[in-house]
Amino acid sequence: MVKFDTGTYMHKISFDWKAVDSVFKNDILNDVGLLEFWRNYFASREEALEFVKTCLKKLSTRRMMLRVKSYVDISDNMPLVKKGRPALQVIFLMALAEGVATLKMTKFESIKLGSLGTIRSFFRCLLAEDKIRLEARFKRALTTFRYHKLGINSIVGIFYQARNDAVHGYGYWEFFLEYNSNRDADLLVMGYVGTRRRRRRVPLVVKMTYEELRDIFVRTAIENIRLKFN
Repeated sequence: MVKFDTGTYMHKISFDWKAVDSVFKNDILNDVGLLEFWRNYFASREEALEFVKTCLKKLSTRRMMLRVKSYVDISDNMPLVKKGRPALQVIFLMALAEGVATLKMTKFESIKLGSLGTIRSFFRCLLAEDKIRLEARFKRALTTFRYHKLGINSIVGIFYQARNDAVHGYGYWEFFLEYNSNRDADLLVMGYVGTRRRRRRVPLVVKMTYEELRDIFVRTAIENIRLKFN
């Protein structure tokens, strides 16, 4: 609603922000595509709608909810730009993680943690079953048992490096995801493990599709958002 003050030579324009906000919230609740998106991650349409309504109560959770949908839309459509290059999709999944985690904390906390630290804080909300799934599907391609299993921090580091390589032009063709579960041989992917000072390039065995990985990011985002409900 716009109000004009005609008692001056210049029109003073002010907005009724509550009315604008109410219209915006109503538009979100009537966005069929948004509700269909969230419906995929809840047991019923009613639960998905209740989640959306709760997100709308705070500006931070509203932004988190909309940011997740926006980045997933871009990520899902990256094959139209370059088919068969999931590293380009990982760029936006990691942007989703960092964006949601940043809105969960203060600006000072985000700056202190840095980009990778902020993303790792996002994965602290990883569901137990998704943690098991990730650790089972991403492994080092070595026979030595001691170094075979990768922890979540290492897996997140692999995603982070894949994103950095793609964003900064070092390459986006060495990171792959398993698109065919009926493959006769394991899918070998090159990745980096270790600390920033002692990072090593190693072969990995990956047995996860993009859709599975995307859904893990979204479910983790939901848990991050829920922390802001109270």
